[in-house]
Amino acid sequence: QPVCGGGGGGHFTVTSCAGKVFQLWRAGRGAVMRLVVDSLQSHTRRYHDSGLFAALLSVNLILSGLELRAPRAQVAEVTGYVLSLLEEHLNSDLCPAKQTLDLTSVSQLMAVVRTVLRTKSATCGMSVLELDHLSSLLLQAFLNLVPSPGEEGRRTGFNSLLDQFHVHALLGRSLASSQWLRGLLVESRGAVSDTLEQWREVRRNEEGNIVTALFNISLAGDSKGVFQRLLKI
Repeated sequence: QPVCGGGGGGHFTVTSCAGKVFQLWRAGRGAVMRLVVDSLQSHTRRYHDSGLFAALLSVNLILSGLELRAPRAQVAEVTGYVLSLLEEHLNSDLCPAKQTLDLTSVSQLMAVVRTVLRTKSATCGMSVLELDHLSSLLLQAFLNLVPSPGEEGRRTGFNSLLDQFHVHALLGRSLASSQWLRGLLVESRGAVSDTLEQWREVRRNEEGNIVTALFNISLAGDSKGVFQRLLKI
């Protein structure tokens, strides 16, 4: 997975999402690279998919065009004409690659999630049952985050939904034991057994709930804000 970080320090981001990589990528001073990165950022913001394929295709087209013994204006004109033909074919109702998706069909949504996961290198060693289990968990979590019609008080938008979705890996556990849980994830150092014993000793209120305090401040050292608050629980 790519690791992105600022040259002047601060936090690092480990992600397999192409849109996040392009967002954090500093293209430098090269005009061509800035143009390529800007176009890839526009692609991922619009389609939210196929960022790696778009990057490989665009870079290969540029390199192939530079190697041709032809005027660059003519190469750009031919590339634009081929692009118009492709768009016309994909927008046509006779295109065999187009499929109508029924958003009320769980089986069709599962097929979409399964297809996306199969393109990821992390799923190469998964069995069919493991891939189906992971696809089911991701779809279940996503559907529970989508607000119902007329529901108020919840943010909408693709990025807002992703902000509410977190994946936590546990070493030594099989993929088949993965679960989808609703609630707040509080990470703790130490072994799992020690952590469970600590949580059993936490004081609870009359309803049996644990009282928590959330701090919206970065601990990576890259925040200019100073934490000065007095909290009474």
